[in-house]
Amino acid sequence: MTAAPSTLKIRSIFLLESNFKRSPNVTIDGAEIFGATMEVHAGEVKDEEDTIFSDLIVNSEVRYKDQIQAEAKVRMVGIFKTENASPDEKKKFAFINCPAIIFPFIREQIASLYAKSGLKPYMLDPVNFVKLVDEQQPIQRNTEVKQEA
Repeated sequence: MTAAPSTLKIRSIFLLESNFKRSPNVTIDGAEIFGATMEVHAGEVKDEEDTIFSDLIVNSEVRYKDQIQAEAKVRMVGIFKTENASPDEKKKFAFINCPAIIFPFIREQIASLYAKSGLKPYMLDPVNFVKLVDEQQPIQRNTEVKQEA
């Protein structure tokens, strides 16, 4: 008899923090630079409940020359349930799958914040969470992703 495949189910994804600040005098001439840093916090895995708590924080800013024109911080948490997962699979779920599921929600929130402030809706580039985990042995919970507008 074959063992049941491991599964990951979303229980909840919610916004914990959303901060935005914009300078009253913004210069937009194509020379502005959009940058972002990201922190991944894979919380505890409760074996008796097979629950994973994953916390993702993205800080972003728009700079023109040496001045910050606007900045945003978005933090979202996901609660996930695993079934038939080994400890190694749970670790991969916690550091790869869960952040990858949360990330598009943060991308949308950041784009919306910038757009509502009168700036263009800056879009975060996709993140390869598998590569981040592979490059950071042991797994780091803080990574930086930089991109230009």
